[in-house]
Amino acid sequence: MLARIVAGLSIPAAELGVEGPVRAVAPVSEATEQVLAEAKARTAQDVATRAKAVALLPDAEDEKPAPVKVAAVAAKKTAKPEVTEPKPLTAAEKKAAAAKVAAEKKAAAEKKAAAEKKALAAKEAAEEKKLARANPARIWVQVAGGANANDLPKAWSATKGKAADAFAGKQGYSTPLRATNRVLTGPFKTEAEARAFVNTLSKQGVSAFTFTSDAGQVVTKLPAK
Repeated sequence: MLARIVAGLSIPAAELGVEGPVRAVAPVSEATEQVLAEAKARTAQDVATRAKAVALLPDAEDEKPAPVKVAAVAAKKTAKPEVTEPKPLTAAEKKAAAAKVAAEKKAAAEKKAAAEKKALAAKEAAEEKKLARANPARIWVQVAGGANANDLPKAWSATKGKAADAFAGKQGYSTPLRATNRVLTGPFKTEAEARAFVNTLSKQGVSAFTFTSDAGQVVTKLPAK
């Protein structure tokens, strides 16, 4: 319809720069003017819509990735950490540090001494236990004594000769007693048995008495002479 209306319009030849008869322009009706106005409005709306759509499109410059600053990254990787020089100690701080070192050394020495003492005590206990197994508590009869360990076999033989019948089958032993030594015979199963032997020796003129050795006390067998 619009095409037909436009086709019916006539432009003066003078405006077109062409000489010729002037064609009369038909008067435009109200309906035609309304159609032209609506067409113009739609055209303006389409232009505005396209402009708005174009405005919403991202800028080509904005789509470009930000340039990487290679020099800055390399400098960051190769940069060495800043070294801070230690602050000099004050006189009070030096004194406190020295006192701390001395206390630590003292504690270490005390700990070492305690450990050595504990180890020595354990060793002694083990030795005593070993001696106790080898030398349990026993009942004896002491028949002589002497300070010189080399003379003990002679003392045993001399005493034995005084009561040969009573000492028949008996063995001589010795054990230390402070600055001297005991000369013993036995061991006896009971205290009563040891006293009975003492009484027998007494009747034959030999002085003797009972003696009980402690567990762990070493009693050595005398060589026969």
